[in-house]
Amino acid sequence: MNTNIAVWLGGKDAGAYVGRSPDWVEARALEWPLDNKPVQGRIRFQWLRDNPGDRGIRRFYRPDIDAFLYKR
Repeated sequence: MNTNIAVWLGGKDAGAYVGRSPDWVEARALEWPLDNKPVQGRIRFQWLRDNPGDRGIRRFYRPDIDAFLYKR
């Protein structure tokens, strides 16, 4: 089993992964809900920080992106 698979992707990488533009990913973005449940037709994201003082970068949850790939 490969444990090096990224679970979080940036907008550009998420768009390339699904074969669409980053704008397509952004249009389906939904900030991570408090109940942690997936929302059909949406891609959840979180603001992840490299350093504690950083603003953070929006990262998209790969399993939600995979759901779009398998819907086609």
